[in-house]
Amino acid sequence: MTIEKVADLKMTPGTADKEICHLLGYYNRDDGGGGDFYWDQLSTETSNDGTIFSVTSPVTNPGRWKRIFNAPIDIKWFGLMGDPAQPATTTTPVFQRCLNAAGALKIPIRIIGGTYNISSVTIPDNTTLLGSGTPLIYSIDQGLNLSNADNVSIDRLTFKGEMASTQTKCLSGSNISNLIVENCEFLSGIIGVLIENVTNGIIRNCIAHDFQLQPFQVSGANIFRYESNTSYNNGSDGLKLAGTKADTPPNLHKDIIVCNNICYNNGRDGFDIAGNMVENLEVYGNIFYNNIERGIDCKLVYQGGYMKNVTIRDNLLFDNENTGINCQIDVTSVTDNNVSIRDNTIIRASIAGTSYIGLNISRFGINTTVFGNHIKGYGTGIQIRDTSDCLVRNNYIEDAYSYGIWLRTIALTTPVSGNIIDSNSIHARGTAAIAIEDALITQTIIKNNTLSISSTNKKLSDKGTGTVIFNNQTGSSSSIPTVNGTKGDIIYNNAPDEGEPIGWVCVDSTSAGKWKEFGLIGFPSGVVDTSKVGVQAATGADLNTITYDQWGLYAGGGTIANTPPVSSASWWVFTQKQNTNNSRIQIAYPYKSAAVGIWYRQYDDSSTSWTPWRQLLDTLQKGSANGVATLDANAKLPISQLPALVFTSKSAMASANNELFVDSADNKLKFKDTTGAVHQLYV
Repeated sequence: MTIEKVADLKMTPGTADKEICHLLGYYNRDDGGGGDFYWDQLSTETSNDGTIFSVTSPVTNPGRWKRIFNAPIDIKWFGLMGDPAQPATTTTPVFQRCLNAAGALKIPIRIIGGTYNISSVTIPDNTTLLGSGTPLIYSIDQGLNLSNADNVSIDRLTFKGEMASTQTKCLSGSNISNLIVENCEFLSGIIGVLIENVTNGIIRNCIAHDFQLQPFQVSGANIFRYESNTSYNNGSDGLKLAGTKADTPPNLHKDIIVCNNICYNNGRDGFDIAGNMVENLEVYGNIFYNNIERGIDCKLVYQGGYMKNVTIRDNLLFDNENTGINCQIDVTSVTDNNVSIRDNTIIRASIAGTSYIGLNISRFGINTTVFGNHIKGYGTGIQIRDTSDCLVRNNYIEDAYSYGIWLRTIALTTPVSGNIIDSNSIHARGTAAIAIEDALITQTIIKNNTLSISSTNKKLSDKGTGTVIFNNQTGSSSSIPTVNGTKGDIIYNNAPDEGEPIGWVCVDSTSAGKWKEFGLIGFPSGVVDTSKVGVQAATGADLNTITYDQWGLYAGGGTIANTPPVSSASWWVFTQKQNTNNSRIQIAYPYKSAAVGIWYRQYDDSSTSWTPWRQLLDTLQKGSANGVATLDANAKLPISQLPALVFTSKSAMASANNELFVDSADNKLKFKDTTGAVHQLYV
């Protein structure tokens, strides 16, 4: 038979078991609430006025009309046509009956178009809501209440919250498991999603905007993801994971992923986690910009607990007003380890004052690493506050208004120690590229950094205790620097030449200009200023007192006794034992004067006297193109391959008196004295 509407169906009992009836509509023909039914003559099931109908006049019991259908259930079968004029007092109980029926059967509900005003509808287990044609759920009070629900999926629905009550939520509840909310839009209201103690949940591909407070908040979660959501123009945080206050048991955020979200123009942070215990949190691939306070705020609050295995990486954060990334522990009893902040881009378009911080680490410690971040335009690039054992490495900081990296204590009265600032590239505008603010910061290592600053202040300011500073490049110069420096700073030579230093190192932080040369280029050329390179000066040293097998540089501000009779400010001198009677030969050549040549003399312990100095080589020129020689079978240098030595005379017995020569008869080094007698110099 065919029946026009539900009101007629309820007044028409079947005439035989399994009789078929075709219903044309719920209220009117073709309104979407119709369908096919069969008569179950023995049924006494409770009517839900959607899939099961009882006959009310005449009262027929047993006997029920049962809808013939395949999944999913259509909400119009229960008489909800999406009429925005239908009040929540009418819509809510009908919506609830539909949810209960679908949950019992474990099949989805399809909601097509329209507006549905609801107030505190309870979601049962095994509920799936599927939107089509942009249906709007207008929420009053608790909206959809998911408390104690398991296996819930909400897909392609639009939610809007009432503005009159500050308690209104679109989705709410606690103790929820196996939750999926995806492809939904949350238009406006007080709070969009406010759920607590969620196990195995995900909110993804959702859009939320224009909420007075936060559009998404999860308080306590185990295995949870915020993925690919967009949140903007909200009064509070774009995405939030919240802790609990001291008067409630602590909750845990564990195995959390926050990835590929976009949050902007929010009244507080782009993403905020404020938990009691956090374990295995990964935040990556997000874009957070133009948020009033922070791009990412990761902190522990309220109660003692721990934070471990946290990674914040590969995020883009720009033009967030206060701080790009904040990692902070507010509770002294909290422990932390394995926290990594790496490869993030944190930028402000306009340079901000000192109170604006690109990346802040506060009260962290064991295995905390800040690595490979690019930070630009903040008052302080990286602040390490009240923190020990933090490694800050390979970060690129540019246009820091005051500090590039700032180590300080605020809340502590006991020392922090063991921080390492290594291989960062930093440009600051005003105060310091790296600054240690107070003596409570101990045993810091600052090494291998490249530092520059657009002021006359020291690039590296150290007020710490036991700081180790070395190999930091603080600029370049063509001559010895006169700028302020910190002991350990390095300025490289930007006009290198033979005989010039590679650069200068600061050896005294107490005043400007305490710079020493290092790494002279080439050898020899010119004269070295040993007061700059830190060579141990042998002022007034007597070369007669040097024993054999000693080799050293003798230089300095006074007369060097018994040097060769030519002018040179510094000499390399080598004294070698000549034979068994302790005779010695002493060879001297200037540190940097090619024209002076090499000189030698002899000393005989038996006569206790030195011979006069004689010139062995007139120049230090190489005698061959490449200066390469080949050793013989005894690993000795053959006389035939000594082109680098220009002797006064080389032929046997042809040398003049007082000259050194090589005897061609036996290839041995010999000397002809003033009488013409020939002496062999080496046994």
